[in-house]
Amino acid sequence: MHSVNKNYWQLLLWLLLIVVAVTQLTTRTQWQTDLSSFLPHADGVKQEILRAELGQGPATRMWLIALSLEAPQQQAAQASELLAQNLRSGAAFRAVRNNSQFIDSSSQDLLFRYRYLLTKEPVDFSVAGLEYSFQDRLDDLSMPTAAFTEDLIASDPVNSFTDNLNQLEAQTGALEIKHMEGVWFNQAGSHALLFAESVANGMDAKGQALAWEELNMAVESVRAQFPLLQAQFAGAPFIALKTSQQTKDASIRLSLLAGGLLAVLILIVYRSLLALLMTALPVIIGILFAAAISSLVYPVLHVLTMAFGVTLIGLAIDYPVHILSHRYPGKSIRSSIAVVWPTLRLSVLTTLLAFSALIWTNFEGIARLGVFSVAGLFVAAMVSRYLLPVLDDLWVSGKGVVSTRQRRLSSNIPQPNLRLLPVLLVGAVIIVISGFTLARTLSWSDNLASLSPVPDALIKQEQQLRKQLRLPEPGTQIVVYADTLDAVLDKELLLQPVLEQARTDGLLASWQMAASVLLPVSKQLELQQLLPTQDLLQLNLQQAITQTPFVASAFEQFQLDVEASRKLPPLTQQMLDETALGDWLSGLLLDLKGTDSGGYAGIVRLAGLPEVKELTSRLDALQLESVWLVETGVELSQSLTDFRMKLTQLLLFSAGITILALLIMLRQPGRVLAICLIVSGSIIGAAWVAWLSGGSLNLLHLIGLILVAGFGIDYALFFTRQGDTKNERAATLQALLICLCSSFIVFALLAFSGIRILESIGIVVTSGVLFAFVFSWLVSTTIKPEIPEPAKEGSLC
Repeated sequence: MHSVNKNYWQLLLWLLLIVVAVTQLTTRTQWQTDLSSFLPHADGVKQEILRAELGQGPATRMWLIALSLEAPQQQAAQASELLAQNLRSGAAFRAVRNNSQFIDSSSQDLLFRYRYLLTKEPVDFSVAGLEYSFQDRLDDLSMPTAAFTEDLIASDPVNSFTDNLNQLEAQTGALEIKHMEGVWFNQAGSHALLFAESVANGMDAKGQALAWEELNMAVESVRAQFPLLQAQFAGAPFIALKTSQQTKDASIRLSLLAGGLLAVLILIVYRSLLALLMTALPVIIGILFAAAISSLVYPVLHVLTMAFGVTLIGLAIDYPVHILSHRYPGKSIRSSIAVVWPTLRLSVLTTLLAFSALIWTNFEGIARLGVFSVAGLFVAAMVSRYLLPVLDDLWVSGKGVVSTRQRRLSSNIPQPNLRLLPVLLVGAVIIVISGFTLARTLSWSDNLASLSPVPDALIKQEQQLRKQLRLPEPGTQIVVYADTLDAVLDKELLLQPVLEQARTDGLLASWQMAASVLLPVSKQLELQQLLPTQDLLQLNLQQAITQTPFVASAFEQFQLDVEASRKLPPLTQQMLDETALGDWLSGLLLDLKGTDSGGYAGIVRLAGLPEVKELTSRLDALQLESVWLVETGVELSQSLTDFRMKLTQLLLFSAGITILALLIMLRQPGRVLAICLIVSGSIIGAAWVAWLSGGSLNLLHLIGLILVAGFGIDYALFFTRQGDTKNERAATLQALLICLCSSFIVFALLAFSGIRILESIGIVVTSGVLFAFVFSWLVSTTIKPEIPEPAKEGSLC
């Protein structure tokens, strides 16, 4: 009676833990799709800036939209205007553009008011300087654009506002897109083009989902007037949402398909629904706790982490399979655990040691996978060890769930007549030669795209729309860092002459920088101090117009504006926040609060830079501290390369600890050597297959090789157990055959999943488990003498 009560209390404890995990996962977990969180930890200020740009830059908020109608282009233009109005009236988008009127009225008002504090060079208000300006205005009036310049002459005869505006439009790039009916069209004239910048940043999955909902509603509203309207979307937020949904859908689909196939396999082998339940529980509870613990350790749960959870099915199912396959008919599960657990415990321990290396990396995305894997496998093992016996005691009551026919079949598998020493020697030679050849032949792909789950179709669609909108592609840029915003702007001003000369020399087509719009406060105050008093300006003005047809009274507003400029507070970024220019500036100035470095960063975007070497040498000649010419792709690839090398070192250290643990716990050096050869051979074989199938390996292949090591250790430990009876060896072989089939099913599905990150892991592990099984089986036939089975009741045969 006491034992029954104890079992109920243990069951209640497990149910309580499951409720806590479900509560954590459903109420406190936020999902994330932003790939920047799957980058290595920033090593230095430069990489911190690149990470911040990927995480909070305007590109992460940019929705690209293309509209088409089987109708005259006039209707497509009307649909574009209507959609833009609908989006501007909503709350989800901060800026919507469908034409080249980039500098809106609010921006123009501020620029006009601050025109004398934002000039590239101080305005010459002397008599000679004003005479020169008046002569230029007379020339302007003789031009066809006189109607435009006439409105500005009275208030700005020195032409500061127009000069600033022209310079700014050259910087912001009044986009060279085909204009028809007042809006943007692609070159073929078939699609009206827009882009909308969301209020939510790229990391705010919930905010972007609301933006997508509002965008759909706006499109449907336009479609009510234009029923034939077709809309295409691209941009980082759209890709993130679609990828997130596709990854979740694929994970669910693969989990259900793999679960269904594994259920069929278990039912065929054990012919028992109880066995199916026993094998499913550790896997399901393990993944549940892995997700809950990951979301507890980290503020959000990344969809890639959850997608990786599918791979745990193939490994976690091994634990209950070993227990069930060693169960005698009429005996409880506890009896089989007594036989299997010492070996299974060591297998679990060594596998956790391998995956724990991921946790200690400075690559948050990989560390998340490590936490997820360690938590999931540990919980699955604990469920197999402690929960299954409780359920067996309470409801199964010793009923057999194992068919002996499969064991007899497994025992009839031919055993090669091999000797241990030759096998080990030949295996060692083959592994050394293969490993050396692979190391010399192997090439690694450290391209960030190799880690991306984004489908190629979405990438191509975005590239096409980005090209049509003439938006800058991520590439080479100048990164400027300083403790204060003003210091960043000061450095950018020092860069301008070098960039101007580079453009003159044909090294550069154009650039964009924040200092083209916003000058440092100190520079504005300096320009302010140079403004003449009202009396002095009036005197100089009267003398300057004596040789012109202008009259002094016509320039009263000019005098008032200069006097007002002498009292203006400096223009700041915050004052531009609610304008279109503020949106543009937000992509060129980054606040690094919350990072290790702090301070501010300026991004100078470059276009038409065919070769970086010459420009780099010119920038180096300035000897500006914390100013770098950065090739974004190269920099990110280098950070991945550095991380991969560090991870390899951690894995080698973990391998050393694992071997030491095996030596201490097994106290059988020969068996440990055999296990090492089996695991090494499996890893090298899987690496060869992955390399031959893709031409290179990437970081995800490396993670897949860790899984291969886990399977290899499991197979090797069980195959090389000494002292087993004939029936126990048959049970072990049956269990490992089931493990092989289940792992092959799961990872073969991943290899053909259509999701790049899962395919990389699937290819490696599918081949790796085959190598591990074959190598373990070959070595096992040389190690263990067959022990005759004593005749007793309950025999498995």
